[in-house]
Amino acid sequence: MVIEIDLNETNTKSFNSGGLIQENAKSKFFNLINKLLLEIPIREDYKFSKNSFLRVHNTILINGKRGVGKTSFILSMMDALVDKLDICVLNIIDPTLIETKEHVFLNIITSIKDRVENYSKHAQNYHHDNNDSLREWKNSLKNLAGGLSILDGIGTNHLEDSMWDSPELILEKGLSNSKQGKDLEENFHKFIDESLKIIGSKAFFLVLDDIDTSLEKGISIMETLRKYLTSPKLIISILGDIDLYSILSRQLQWEKIDSKKILIQYEGKEKYIPQIEHLEEQYLIKILKPENRIDLDNLSDLKDNIKIKNDNNITLNGYLDNVVEEIYLTNNNYKKYYIETILTQSIRSVFQILKFYNNQKEQNSNFPNIIKHTFYTTLKKKLED
Repeated sequence: MVIEIDLNETNTKSFNSGGLIQENAKSKFFNLINKLLLEIPIREDYKFSKNSFLRVHNTILINGKRGVGKTSFILSMMDALVDKLDICVLNIIDPTLIETKEHVFLNIITSIKDRVENYSKHAQNYHHDNNDSLREWKNSLKNLAGGLSILDGIGTNHLEDSMWDSPELILEKGLSNSKQGKDLEENFHKFIDESLKIIGSKAFFLVLDDIDTSLEKGISIMETLRKYLTSPKLIISILGDIDLYSILSRQLQWEKIDSKKILIQYEGKEKYIPQIEHLEEQYLIKILKPENRIDLDNLSDLKDNIKIKNDNNITLNGYLDNVVEEIYLTNNNYKKYYIETILTQSIRSVFQILKFYNNQKEQNSNFPNIIKHTFYTTLKKKLED
């Protein structure tokens, strides 16, 4: 597949979006979405036959290093999903922006609650038997709220001052906490079901961004995925680097086995490493199924398939060859190292620099020196090796 890039394009987002560079990832994403939607009726039949709710982990991982274009890709996918009438797309949540003591589960519930309330206010959209449907929905929210006290951060002012009919929430906190705490996951499933009945969609789609950049937040959210976000009607996509999620998982397993570091102190860490590695792998397989992981391509994989329209449709590899020769004045023996180094940078960074180079090289005689020093540290280390 040939990808044409116009360096005069003012919107750098188009370089990273699912509509251009990441076509393979885009295809896999929609195949997964359609598969998960088709499985909902099957899982519903199973639930009714067993008279019990069914736990699934539908999380889709958009996997890639920082700068490869994960956020741009998922925003492009979200735009496309908005036109899919059987999916309700919720606003993206960045857990790193959530207050320290606040639990991400509350933000997710609030996002769904706000969407339902906004929808039900518009009479032209609301085709249900209003009173019965809303009554069932409010009861599901009330039952869900009663068990939320088991979560860290439930006592924050954010919860008590706003959100969802806080007097009812505070009242319910004191009632049946033990029973409803145990049933929190099932009550969340019921809340999802009742919310979707009002909206008229088959499933919610939710994106969690930048989970892997914070150790404390990352572990908390991964545990939330495992414990509570298990409804087949809630399709979640998280962005990040699987290597960093692996580190988070390993840290979590150490905390579960030896939270006070007593075993390490008296028996040594090495004895438990094989067990930790096994638990880490099983944990990731459970909440981030390998078949639900989508790898975004990097420039090294695509360098011969990308054509630069501004230079007679030369390949990206060929264009970089000319840029390196002009800027670094290097011979062929070293040229490949410079190109390899540039291609290891983020897609965003490379195209921003190439755009700037294309636009400024004739206007700014000093610009080659600016480019020359952009990758100085990385190049110096690579050449020394």
